[in-house]
Parts: sequence; C-alpha cells; structure tokens
Amino acid sequence: MTIENSVGELVPTLAQPFWVYLARLNRKERYWLLRDALGEGSARLSSNFTAKFDPKWRPSPDAWWGMDYHFDWMVAALWAAGRDAGSLSDTHKPAFAKRISGN
Repeated sequence: MTIENSVGELVPTLAQPFWVYLARLNRKERYWLLRDALGEGSARLSSNFTAKFDPKWRPSPDAWWGMDYHFDWMVAALWAAGRDAGSLSDTHKPAFAKRISGN
C-alpha cells in the first residue's frame, strides 16, 4: 500500500498502526507483574493521568503503555512494520539489524 506525500512521491503505508508492532514486543516480566498488581483496567493510561497533560500533548483515550524496551526490540518493530508495508524484505534484515543494537 502506498500514499502520496506532500511533494507527490508515493511512499509505503503501514499495514497496521505502529503501536501494534511495539505491543507485540512488550514482554518484560515487570510489565506483566505491574499489570497483574494494578488490575483489569491497567492496560490503558488512566484518565486521571492523561488529564495532567497540556491538551495539545494529551494522549488519546486508547493510549497504552509499555516499559523497558531494548533498542534492538525497537528496531525489530520498525523492521516488521517496513516488511509488512512492502518497503523491506527478509534479505534486508541482517543489514538492518546490524545498524542498531542494545542491551
């Protein structure tokens, strides 16, 4: 899928919102421990929390939270989004992964 940008170029679009790729990698044990401790509604940011933001910076009501991402996990999410958008293929993965690594 592609869309036309502001200068008339066709650019790939994401197959899914980028947060979907990040959420797949949100697997730290402390995240799940906190979610379990905070209860059923804790997957989303609370309205009390988001109300503290200036309205122009306020997260949407369906905003979710994650924690402790490693750089290489972020790269993996970017790569998966690019692959699904058709702008990266499996042959690009080794070179793409070498560019950024974290702990």
